[in-house]
Amino acid sequence: MRMALAASVSALLLSFSMGAQAANTFDPRTSTLSLDNVQFAGKNYQFINAAVMAYDILGVDDPGAGVTAFDPATNKLTLEYVIVDGTKYRNVAVRLNRFELRGQIAPPSDLPVLQAPAPTYPAGSNELTAYQLINDARVRCGSGRLTQNASLDLAAQKHGLYLSWTPNILLNRNLSIEDPSGVDFYAADPQERATKAGYAGTVDESVSAENNVLFAFKVAMAIPRNIAWLMDPARLDVGISHVIGSGPLGMNNLEVMLGTPTGSTPPNVTAVRTFPCEGSTGLIPYGLSNALPKDVSAEPGMGQVVVVNGDPQSLRVTEASITGPNGPVPILGIMGDGNTPDPRGVLTRGAAAVIPAPMTENTTYRVSIKGSNKGVPFTQEFSFQTGKARAW
Repeated sequence: MRMALAASVSALLLSFSMGAQAANTFDPRTSTLSLDNVQFAGKNYQFINAAVMAYDILGVDDPGAGVTAFDPATNKLTLEYVIVDGTKYRNVAVRLNRFELRGQIAPPSDLPVLQAPAPTYPAGSNELTAYQLINDARVRCGSGRLTQNASLDLAAQKHGLYLSWTPNILLNRNLSIEDPSGVDFYAADPQERATKAGYAGTVDESVSAENNVLFAFKVAMAIPRNIAWLMDPARLDVGISHVIGSGPLGMNNLEVMLGTPTGSTPPNVTAVRTFPCEGSTGLIPYGLSNALPKDVSAEPGMGQVVVVNGDPQSLRVTEASITGPNGPVPILGIMGDGNTPDPRGVLTRGAAAVIPAPMTENTTYRVSIKGSNKGVPFTQEFSFQTGKARAW
């Protein structure tokens, strides 16, 4: 049975055999592929079994296939080596077209959620577009999928209406707080709005006041605290609203509510992960200086922020560099535990943000971040691409 991409990624990574393998092997008689480890979203997963019925060999002795890793965007599996009928082949690249799982599905507690029911947002709607953009970024960068929640949708819709009708709303210091005297007032803060809409659980909120939903998403993913909220693997539910500007601002608002339901046991993902990560594209190259605390100098703006997440008790970022075709990009500051404190209290307990100087449009940048996580030194390296600075 051909499996959907998201399901195949989830199942492949969550299917662990009952015993450990000593090597990467493929048995053509039983179509059994056994891997002792594979990389996905910057983390190693061990002891995976799958029955591979249809595949294409893309290359052997391929210099680009030196690490055993799975790419969910292309279903490409690269193998440092694989043993077939006693012969060891190195640097193999394979596209998995059809496979079934063998062994027990036993996800450890620190794996992100990789499956969610299909959303019910109307086809072609801005809400569906935003849902797909957010979940694609979360899965690519190791934070897992969100499930649509009707109560959070309602809370998002109500606050979006409030923002669209409130004069001079962008002059407010906090877009999340509603004034009871305002038009379309619903409830004062995100938690109160979620509770009033019927949601039982804790919430965070991301607001982007942009006319274009794709650019609104990119703006949200350029602000340190919004990245931390939108990429939090402990958030399991989401509600989204994109309100057409009809008030004094004449501006659309992308409102995203993220929730963890009462009584749930969210995953405790402690591996080092970042946003952006390998494969992130079209990001904002400069601007948004007003999105930073005043003790971080970023005039006349900043480039795409890199947020690092890891173990809440121990993550420390000690060094960061971003390099483009014209050389290193100046690092304006690092916020988080062990660095410049975040006065808003978001980038704490396993989160840090690397703040670069403005970048160039449509350019590839290479990132290197060093630090320690759970007492172990790490180096995280990846590339991302900027896009246009504005939607037009």
